[in-house]
Amino acid sequence: MTRPKHPPVRTLPDRPDLAQLKRQAKELLKAFVADDAGAVAEVNAHYQRADAARFALHDAQLVVARSFGYSSWPRLKDEAKRRRASAGEAAQAGEAAQAGEAAQARYPEYLTAEAVELIEGQYADRPQLRPILDAVLALLPALGPATVQARRTIVSLVCPRRTFAVVRATTKDRVDLGLRLDDAEPGGRLQSAKASAAAALRCGSR
Repeated sequence: MTRPKHPPVRTLPDRPDLAQLKRQAKELLKAFVADDAGAVAEVNAHYQRADAARFALHDAQLVVARSFGYSSWPRLKDEAKRRRASAGEAAQAGEAAQAGEAAQARYPEYLTAEAVELIEGQYADRPQLRPILDAVLALLPALGPATVQARRTIVSLVCPRRTFAVVRATTKDRVDLGLRLDDAEPGGRLQSAKASAAAALRCGSR
């Protein structure tokens, strides 16, 4: 196996700092001019017939690039920018995934990611009402098989046969719970839900 002409002696991190790379070149230049043994060895490994009297910053940048395994300073800069962009995209994807998991964790397992997103939108401008919805959803496991279907303005609770309840943040200070109770009559806090096809009665939060 042929040994590379300029074996790299520096390791480029996953998220390189271009300013730091420039500082490395300046430090190498300063050390080489001062006849530092390590700097002289690195320069001689990557730059033929280097003269300390005429060795300039662009020469030091070339040596640094070759030390990282790149043929020129522009190529090193391009790779540094590419890695930073890739790391940034990965970080954003990770943050989005964590946010989605956190939102999903607030609700029972039978809520889909789409339902969570719709619910978040319903209560975005009235977060003080969310505990009411959460309290209703927390009761579902005790009621038997049920699923949650969210639309733009309502949350429906559905059993295998039919929709048995709907929850709507009607105003910014009131949540209505609509119930399909076939044998119950309006009275007290239970009012007729004439406008709802999914529920016969409704109970407001105030």
